[in-house]
Amino acid sequence: MKLLLGVILFLSATVASAREYTFSKKIEAGRLQSELRSAGFQVDYITCLGEKCRIIMPDKEKKNPKAIIDAHKIIDRRAQFEARLAKARPLAKKMIDGTISPQEKDELLKMLAIIILRMDE
Repeated sequence: MKLLLGVILFLSATVASAREYTFSKKIEAGRLQSELRSAGFQVDYITCLGEKCRIIMPDKEKKNPKAIIDAHKIIDRRAQFEARLAKARPLAKKMIDGTISPQEKDELLKMLAIIILRMDE
């Protein structure tokens, strides 16, 4: 019982000392949190339900994060991958046909390296 009361008091103290900023925008929470921290904000965590998001910051954080949130862009990884693949396909066909130049071969190799390295992101 004492433990439960202690946990409740701790949680209420934590919530009471936090500042909440709410907004509606589709975001990548991890990236936005990194962007905010890079801009000097103290951020406890970010939570979203659909496009309705909350940033929880320490009560002592007085800066307004609106400018950082407005500048935050979603990176469409699938579209980036498809664009790289579309550029690589004609060069891959030339390589198979044996008509690829050394410069195009280097370009294809760089494209494939980027595609492979970004697959884990």
